[in-house]
Amino acid sequence: HPEATAAMVEVAAGYAKEPLPSGGRDAYDREFERYLSRWAMSAHAASTKTMMAETALQAEAMLLAARSVDGKEAALMMIKHLDQIQRQLNAQEMGLLAKYMMEPPVMERIRKWLGSDKDRPNVLAVMSQVDASVTSNPELMAAIGDACMAWLATSRNPANEGLVVNLARKFRISKLGDEVRSWTTSANRKPAELASGLATLREMKVLKTDDCESFMDHADEKVKREAVTGFASLSDPRVIEEFAKRWSRLSGALRSIARDGMTSNKSQAEVFAKALIDGKFGQVDAASVEKVSAVLGKEHPSAVILMKSGETVLTPEQQTLNEEKFRRYEALAKKAGDKQKGRALAEATCLICHQVNGKGLAIGPDLSGAGAMGVESLLRNILTPNEQLESGYYRHDVRLANDTVVSGFLAGETADSLKIRRIGADELVIPKKDISAHDISKRSLMPEGLIDGFTDQQVSDLFTYLNSLN
Repeated sequence: HPEATAAMVEVAAGYAKEPLPSGGRDAYDREFERYLSRWAMSAHAASTKTMMAETALQAEAMLLAARSVDGKEAALMMIKHLDQIQRQLNAQEMGLLAKYMMEPPVMERIRKWLGSDKDRPNVLAVMSQVDASVTSNPELMAAIGDACMAWLATSRNPANEGLVVNLARKFRISKLGDEVRSWTTSANRKPAELASGLATLREMKVLKTDDCESFMDHADEKVKREAVTGFASLSDPRVIEEFAKRWSRLSGALRSIARDGMTSNKSQAEVFAKALIDGKFGQVDAASVEKVSAVLGKEHPSAVILMKSGETVLTPEQQTLNEEKFRRYEALAKKAGDKQKGRALAEATCLICHQVNGKGLAIGPDLSGAGAMGVESLLRNILTPNEQLESGYYRHDVRLANDTVVSGFLAGETADSLKIRRIGADELVIPKKDISAHDISKRSLMPEGLIDGFTDQQVSDLFTYLNSLN
């Protein structure tokens, strides 16, 4: 209705009954009713506000009506009705409150929940599901950190420890560093848990050289990737020395991750540039030149030298070598391999940027139908990712006020922040007030030479798996 009255909106609000436990047709029908009710109230926000001021509805209806109003006003309206709600809030409801935690009534309520032995477990579980946009709030970060420590002091078990590690990573709670390090290094830790622990220490910015250096040759690809990612993030001259030794053995994906780490700030980028000029990383590649130039500036002496050294013309001999390389890989890609081993390689390499059937990160195109592309097309996209690059997949380099540089895919933007999805690292929401420069490169985030570090058998295994995706 184009001009719904408060009385008409009240009818829609009457369908806002308490959610049912998930599963089954009744729960689905109830959730659909709630969706329609909220949609109607959102479409007529002014009438909804009038209805809430003039009508005493049951608490569940008032809560859903409050969520139908935009922004801060919705959070403050929700607070007024929470005492009448008997159920636990869901992630969307909690996320809305967390977004406006700086409002005194909201702050008071969340602190009350986190300080309650009864409410704390559910609130922490829901906080692990909230949107990344609320995780940079320093007061919320501190409150969750205190709640995690209090919870483990009274209710320590493997499940609770795992949730605390997840929260420490999501909210980057550095005060939980010792707890996470102890969890990560405990005996009989599974590879997936070890990889998660290393990633958490990195995101919390409490990672040490000794935490990851010994795992860079780990048999599990995910552990190896997290160790390389973490090691590359450290501002230590040893990092560049170690990667120079390993460079020829690293896959294209790991080189890209290492390169981003070695150019994440000016001082580290200068050391990396000097190592490139001195030939410690072999032939200078275009991606390294561009990253150094983006961080140090194109007028920087090292950048000038590298740009000149990278100005090469593709000779007929090089074209022949490139075509021979392609044909060699093509033969390997058509050779039968081990599909399960190929899946593991894809999860450790491809899925840090792509998705397959909903699994992985949505940075590059979805690979769920990769097999339909054919071997030749798929292989050319892997070997030369910059040749047919769509603008939606350009690389964004964001320089912060502290001179660090964050590179990745632009996943979202608001009036106040950018959301950057990074290769090999967690999504990062950056307040625009902290940004000093934002450059867009017409270069793919996908590294050239992605499979150069693979054995022949690994190439066959990977393509056997990719070719099966139809």
